[in-house]
Amino acid sequence: MTEPKLATTHVVGEPTFEGLARFIERNNITKIFVMVGAGISVAAGIPDFRSPHTGLYAKLSRYNLNSPEDAFSLPLLRQQPSVFYNILMDMDLWPGKYCPTTVHHFISLLAKKGMLLCCCTQNIDGLERACGIPESLLVEAHGSFSSASCVDCHAKYDINIARAETRAGKVPHCNQCGGIVKPDVVFFGENLPEAFFNVAGLIEETELLLILGTSLQVHPFADLALMVPSDVPRVLFNLERVGGRMFRFPTDRTPNFRASSYRLSTGNGNGSKISSGDSSSSSSVDGYDQFTLAENDETGVLRDIFFPGDCQVSVRSFAQALGFGEQLDASVREGREIFERTRRREKVVEG
Repeated sequence: MTEPKLATTHVVGEPTFEGLARFIERNNITKIFVMVGAGISVAAGIPDFRSPHTGLYAKLSRYNLNSPEDAFSLPLLRQQPSVFYNILMDMDLWPGKYCPTTVHHFISLLAKKGMLLCCCTQNIDGLERACGIPESLLVEAHGSFSSASCVDCHAKYDINIARAETRAGKVPHCNQCGGIVKPDVVFFGENLPEAFFNVAGLIEETELLLILGTSLQVHPFADLALMVPSDVPRVLFNLERVGGRMFRFPTDRTPNFRASSYRLSTGNGNGSKISSGDSSSSSSVDGYDQFTLAENDETGVLRDIFFPGDCQVSVRSFAQALGFGEQLDASVREGREIFERTRRREKVVEG
């Protein structure tokens, strides 16, 4: 097998905030696809799933589960609904509890400027909705707490009643059949919403992919990063490097030489859709370590960029390079003021 050449150039030019901003302006980029995960909501006070000691999974040891994912499985919900609802009491992700972060407002600002093609989120906290990202540009791949329904007859259940019962330590039950009610979030093994597979068709239109605060360990959501056209830049904002061998960043010392059968199901990054056989949510331990680079990445040209560190800080710097740092700051301040006013009103009503 011929070894790939070491990269000498980058499709965006200079792989920095300023270089990326110039690439966007130079090419009049208006179709930015954004993938987001739990890392963007940590600054709002919501724990992510996998961080040692502080992540949600680390706090589930007292339930003696075979796997942390079992807490979000239908079999356990039916057998021991109290486990899931005790976790819900700890998480309290019902709408209005948490305030959107700088990253949420940045994505909303992209939408207002006509630059957002789609925001596809793994998060179930609803903060994308809360900061004003239009529903037409938002796909909640794993559902959200904005609605609830019966796991048996699928009848809708009043979200305010479900929230009140959960906070009171009760398990909501369907008024029609008596089945257990849960928020409309996707459990492991459940099918993702149809909207997720519809949005996969937008991948071929993508001009720039931003990946924010996700471990890329849950499929088929993570597969989206492999499906953008092979000449489209992919930019990762995360505390640490993720994605294994699916990326090749300028800071990577060695290219990947492994062959991969995974291309057969992703279409070599040419906009192919996810197959219907991948419709349920599943988790992998090590992302894409076993997978190879896209064809275009086996040349002397790179397309991937990694901005390590706190994604809130990195996105603020990126917004500054784009020329709308002050607008972002104003949006964050306004969002905080609206959130606090709403919380005060709710406390008066509850009191």
